[in-house]
Amino acid sequence: MFNSLIKSEGDTLEMVSCSKYVIYPFGIINDEQSIKSGLLSMFFVVSKEVDDSIFKYLDLKYKKSWLKLIFESDENDADHSNIVKGVINDSNIITVNNIKVGMNIKSFYNIYFRSYPENIQEKYKTIIFNYCVEGIKHVYHFENKKLIKIEYF
Repeated sequence: MFNSLIKSEGDTLEMVSCSKYVIYPFGIINDEQSIKSGLLSMFFVVSKEVDDSIFKYLDLKYKKSWLKLIFESDENDADHSNIVKGVINDSNIITVNNIKVGMNIKSFYNIYFRSYPENIQEKYKTIIFNYCVEGIKHVYHFENKKLIKIEYF
């Protein structure tokens, strides 16, 4: 795992990571069938859109959470996230690293960092992970030391 500090400003900590969990927070999703058999199995497809027969977009919804995914037909393309954007608000949606809404901030830090100063649990309310190559971002929002929302864009 490689995590590196980009900046720290106010109550926000921003990191860059080259770890696969940033581009694949719900595992590798190759197609619509992968959704039904993977960590996103509780989601349902609310819309599909095909663009120039190269790109296919799926909008997924589950309770108060939603994701927009993209699939490319170019098999020579490098690793990239299928997630275009989305918001996770429901506590029963779990990522590959066992991150979920409702978890405490100490458990979150223990998953992503080998060691850290205890005072950062008090200082930061927003933690951002950027992938080192592509523009996918994870934004984790905390309130009262609990994860309340995850955003992807």
